[in-house]
Amino acid sequence: MSDDHYNQYFFEIKRGRKVKHLLDDLGRTLLNYEPLFKYWAKELLYAFRDITYRSTYDLAKDITLRNVYVSDVGIKLYLKKVEFGH
Repeated sequence: MSDDHYNQYFFEIKRGRKVKHLLDDLGRTLLNYEPLFKYWAKELLYAFRDITYRSTYDLAKDITLRNVYVSDVGIKLYLKKVEFGH
C-alpha cells in the first residue's frame, strides 16, 4: 500500500528499556560514554524531524524521556507510547 501524501512506518515491537530508567540507574556510569549520547541525540533529532515534517497528526502530549526507549546494546533508539491527537 502506498500513498504519496502519507508516510507509514511499520516495525517490529521492541522490548527495550526506558532511557529515563537507564539514566536513573546508571547515570554516572553512562555519562562517561559521550559517543553514545551523541548517537542518541542524532537519532532523536531524526525522529523529531520526521514527526514535525511527515506526521499528519499533532502531538497530544509532550515527548519526554519516558517515551524514549533503547534496545540492542544501545544502538536502537525509538519512541514508544507517544500520544497523538488530530
